[in-house]
Amino acid sequence: MRALLGQVLGVEVRAAPLEQPATTANGPVHVQRSADGTADVSIFRTADGYRMACFGCIDVAVGGSGRSVTVDARPPATDLDVADLLVSIVFPLVAQLRGRPAIHGSSIAIDGHAVAFAGATGAGKSTLAALLSDRGGRLVADDTLLLSVDGDAVLVEPTASNVRLREPEKLGIGPERGERRANGKLAVEYPRVEQPMRLEHLYVLGPSQEEPSVQRVRARDAAIELAHYLFRIDPRDPELLRAELPFLTSLAERLPVSRLRYPRDVGVADRVLEVIRRSLSS
Repeated sequence: MRALLGQVLGVEVRAAPLEQPATTANGPVHVQRSADGTADVSIFRTADGYRMACFGCIDVAVGGSGRSVTVDARPPATDLDVADLLVSIVFPLVAQLRGRPAIHGSSIAIDGHAVAFAGATGAGKSTLAALLSDRGGRLVADDTLLLSVDGDAVLVEPTASNVRLREPEKLGIGPERGERRANGKLAVEYPRVEQPMRLEHLYVLGPSQEEPSVQRVRARDAAIELAHYLFRIDPRDPELLRAELPFLTSLAERLPVSRLRYPRDVGVADRVLEVIRRSLSS
């Protein structure tokens, strides 16, 4: 998966020692936090690109064009931790530099149709991916949606072989089903998709006290909706921000986007699946 995404984005990855993480007088340009507020990744601008300090045990240097990535990992980080980091964080952030911004989200193939879920940290994207995978879905992506336009279609790249869960016990998943990673999450394997698929629908997740429901977003508003959930290596760079609009517009013109509201309760998973199936057939 790591090699595939590197090829898709045109990124060369190598392992080599790095000096201490670079800092600037103004601090990081961006800090990516987990749902509990922990600073998982701090990103600093350097003279020749960016440096990332990740989970206290992995440092990453990114060339300014995003074509080169150097990784320096130390214990307790494992090779699997590095692979997870590249696929779920580094490559999605680098995608902004390559003109193809990635979206915070997960994707599942349901009855042969790929759907995706976008949302803020803690919105339940990975949880929903796991619940639907346990109900016959096939995993396409977790944490990262790497999309492309192909004619009148939007394609989603397969970017995951597992779902990383922060509180798997709430889903009835024991530690024996997966492997604990450096970020504290349990990586749980699921049946997965091997090839890019046409994305049929994207759902923006939100909480509700009522029954699960889907509300369609108008195409002219969909680009703005999706912009909230982009991976950004440098949210202060005006050129990078301007370059997002054509890509988001092309997605919104081709991809149905809806808001999916549901109670954050494992017991509603079957009803969420039913609502999704109805929206796909309508």
